[in-house]
Amino acid sequence: MLKPTIFRLYDIRGVYNEEFSAADCYRIGRAYAEHEAKKLQQSPLKMYITGDGRVSTPEILPYFITGLADGGADVHFGGMSPTPHNYWAVYHKKYPAACVVSASHNPAKYNGFKPHDVHGKVYGDECMGLYEKALAIEVPEDLDVNNWESRCTKVDYKQEYIEYLVSKCEQPKKFRVLVDAGNAVPGAWYPDLLRAAGHEVVELFCDIDGNFPNHQPDPLEPENAAHAQKAVVEYGCDFAFLYDGDGDRLGVVDSVGNIIPSRSVMAGVLFKDVVQRKPGVTVAMDVMSSLFLQEMITNWGGNPVLGVTGHAQMMECLHDNNAEMACEFSGHIMTQELHGYDDAGYATLVFLRAIAENPNIINEVREEIPTTTDITKYIAVDDAHKYETFEKMKQKLLELYPSAITLDGVRVNFGNSEWCILRCSNSTPCYKLRAEARTPEKAEQLAQQILDIMAEYIELKPFH
Repeated sequence: MLKPTIFRLYDIRGVYNEEFSAADCYRIGRAYAEHEAKKLQQSPLKMYITGDGRVSTPEILPYFITGLADGGADVHFGGMSPTPHNYWAVYHKKYPAACVVSASHNPAKYNGFKPHDVHGKVYGDECMGLYEKALAIEVPEDLDVNNWESRCTKVDYKQEYIEYLVSKCEQPKKFRVLVDAGNAVPGAWYPDLLRAAGHEVVELFCDIDGNFPNHQPDPLEPENAAHAQKAVVEYGCDFAFLYDGDGDRLGVVDSVGNIIPSRSVMAGVLFKDVVQRKPGVTVAMDVMSSLFLQEMITNWGGNPVLGVTGHAQMMECLHDNNAEMACEFSGHIMTQELHGYDDAGYATLVFLRAIAENPNIINEVREEIPTTTDITKYIAVDDAHKYETFEKMKQKLLELYPSAITLDGVRVNFGNSEWCILRCSNSTPCYKLRAEARTPEKAEQLAQQILDIMAEYIELKPFH
C-alpha cells in the first residue's frame, strides 16, 4: 500500500489506510531510526516522539514506536502535543532526533510524520529518500504492537515548555483573549500557555476531536474563522487566536470580528515591532509575500530578504541570513529567539506584547498598506505528475516573462506593485496561483493570463 507520493518535500503525509497502512508506519519508524543512527553516528539513538489529536494517531503510534525501537532507537514518548513543543525538546532536552505524528491542517482522513533532528528539518531528498528505505523493510509476520508502551519511556515536559515560553516574552498588559483551536491539539496547550502568561482566556473548540466537527484547523482559510469572528464580539474579547492542526500556524481576529490578514497586517505588526526593537535587523518573508511589505520594512529601517515558501525552507532562510524573524504566507512565524523554529503559541505572546507596548501599531501598519486586491487560486493536479508538469509550465512562463523570479516557482512582477506567482504546493496535490494588483479586475486579469498558459498543460479544476 505504501505510496511514494506521501514522501513529500519536508514531511510524510497522506490518507491513512489508503496511501499508507499501520504496517507501513512500522516500516517508516524503523527506516527513520536506522537512517538517523547512521547519519548522526549514534547508537542507541535517543528520539523524542509526540502526536497530534487526530483519530488515527492512537492507532499509528504503536506501530511507529515499535518500528523505531526495532530500528535501535531509545524512544521517549511525550504524548499528545503541538509540533513546536517537539522542536523545543530537541533543543532544550537534548534529543538528537525527533518526530511528530501529524498531518497539520489537512482534513481528518490524513495523517503523517514530521521528522527532524539537531540539524533541523529532515526534508528534500533526505525525506523523500526514506521511501526506498521503508519499502525495503520486511514487517515481521508475528509483529505484536500491544506492548508498545514498554518499548518507550514516557515523559511529560508540558509545564517546563510553558514556563520557558513565558520567560522569553514578558507580557506588559493583561488581555482578554479567545482561543479557537478547531478541536485540534493546540486546545490542550495554548489556553494554559496564555493563562500562565497572565491573560484571561475564553475557550472555543478546545476539546480534542480529530474529526474536526466545527471547522478545519486551518487559519489561512477565512471560512474557518467564522465562529471566532462572532464569539470574539459576544464574549467581549480583545482578540481571537486561531491555530492549525498541530499548532505551528497562527491566525488573528480583532475585537470587532475582523480578520487580521496574516500575510500583510499581522506580519507587518510583528516585523515593525522587531525592527523597532533592533534597528537595521534582517527579517525574512517567503516569495508569496506582497511587494509592499518589503518596502514597508525598508522604510522602518529593516533589511527584508526573500525565501522559498515552506516551513523548512524559511527556517533555512532565517539561519542563512541571520534574520531575527521570518514570516511565511500561510502563517508560520519563525524567530531567532526559538532557534529559528516556528511556534504559534510563542508568536501569540510576541503579538500581544507588541500591542501592549504600542496600542496603535495595527492601525499604523494598516495605514501604510496600499490599496490592493490579492487573490489565490488552488488548481488540482495529480500528485504523481505535479512536479514534472510544473517544469513544463515553468519553461513556457520564462519564455514569456524572462525576468521572472524562480526562487520558488515562478514569480512575475508587472510593475506598480502588481505581480503573480505560480508554485507547487509541497503538502497537497495542487498548484497555488496568487495575483496582487491595484484593483480586483486587474488581479483577476493577471491571474487569468497565467491560467490560460496552465490550460495548455492540465485540465483546470479547483482544489478543495
